[in-house]
Amino acid sequence: MKKTLSYIVIISSLFVISFIIADFIISNKVKKRLSKEPSISYTSFNVNVLTGSLELEGFKFYDSIKDIQADYIYLNVDVLLYTLKKDIKIENLEVKGLNLKYNTTLVKVANNKITLDAASPVEIKAIKISQSSVEYTTAKGKRLRINEIDLAAKNARWPLDINFDWLMDDSFTIKAKDLHYDLDDLHDLTIDDLSFKNRKVDFKNFKIKPKYTQQSYIRHIKIEKDLMDLDAKLISLEGLELVQNEDKLQLSLDKILLDSTNFNIYRDKTISDDTSYKPLYSESLRDLGFDLLVDSILVSKLAINYQELFHTDRPPGDINFESIDVQITNLHNGINKEKSEIAVIASGKLSKQSQILFTMSLNPSQERFKVSTLIKDVEDSSVNTFLAPAMRMKLEGKINRIETAFIGTNSEAKGEFKIAYKNLKLKILNKRGGENHFASLLSNVFVNNKDVDKTIHIDKVKRDTTKSFWNYLWKIHLKGLEQSLL
Repeated sequence: MKKTLSYIVIISSLFVISFIIADFIISNKVKKRLSKEPSISYTSFNVNVLTGSLELEGFKFYDSIKDIQADYIYLNVDVLLYTLKKDIKIENLEVKGLNLKYNTTLVKVANNKITLDAASPVEIKAIKISQSSVEYTTAKGKRLRINEIDLAAKNARWPLDINFDWLMDDSFTIKAKDLHYDLDDLHDLTIDDLSFKNRKVDFKNFKIKPKYTQQSYIRHIKIEKDLMDLDAKLISLEGLELVQNEDKLQLSLDKILLDSTNFNIYRDKTISDDTSYKPLYSESLRDLGFDLLVDSILVSKLAINYQELFHTDRPPGDINFESIDVQITNLHNGINKEKSEIAVIASGKLSKQSQILFTMSLNPSQERFKVSTLIKDVEDSSVNTFLAPAMRMKLEGKINRIETAFIGTNSEAKGEFKIAYKNLKLKILNKRGGENHFASLLSNVFVNNKDVDKTIHIDKVKRDTTKSFWNYLWKIHLKGLEQSLL
């Protein structure tokens, strides 16, 4: 018995000594391997051969493309699996205080394709990244920054699966703050808080902000462009699903919600027109480059302010739409989809008393669309802020009702225009903004300014394909107004 006990003690001692020696040898080998990489440094290092763990503190890595720093890294590898099969399986990866900078403008390009080093697949049973930040620069020099990132996932695989199975896993979660993206030459995109969990993405305080003032932004453009200022309290994407079908990506969503949004649009029309071709929505959907399917989009409490500067010696035309609610159903770009019609219903106000209803239906496989509008109780004060600077005229009175129903294509539209009003008059303005009484008197001679309630059939309104869909819609209404007022 004593002899057996002695053998156990000796074997145990040899095992412990062997482990200490192996731990020492492997630790030194890892240190020497790391020391041969001049781009890697750290302040603290620890290896445990028995558990297969590696700990690093104050880690830094730098090359021409990447700058990686981390306060703490813990890596636990399945030693037995690696010993028997040479496969790498990470049981646990924990990173704190990661600061990653990646600049793709410096990536080497061969034959117009970015060259990427092949990497052996690595399984990661559990990953946790906390208190981290990322700065990514695109090939065109646009910069994306995200701070305070917390990420967790289970049963992940690197490189990531191109079928996006990792994104659909319930264990995959992200929380982050202070996203900033260089959207284009005129605008920045910022998000205060973002999160992803259970296929749902939330953006809180989503903002598109102009880089320049209304007075100075035209010095940074050559042709007409909108200067936008958007502030949305919440944007939520529910039921997110990404699938790679052959050479095309498919994006599906159950629902998109936008809550409490202010959208200001300013256009300076004193510079050259943008004469490029403007596609209708059906064509834009077809040309997305990926398959899209969204069951519904719900927009609530949207306010839009639109301004146009027509002349430098006058203030810009200004019109406000308030309390806008929008519902879009079956948004897609599937050419052969069985249920093909996309439906849009929107309501809003020009003033507290007015009502606006807009409906639209379209099919991505064709340019044909249907539009109907209903505008009720439009007071002169709600439209004169736009008409006065733009056309040197004002309305006096109230339009009780405007109702339209049109069918349109990419080239022309036709339909009905109904209008009802009482005692509507025109006031023509001079250069100083005061009334030109003679011009007003003369204009009202030719205007039907008494009680009017009639329906007008409009056979053809031609579309200017260098203008937007909304310019097309305005031309339809303007044609009806001209024929009813004169």
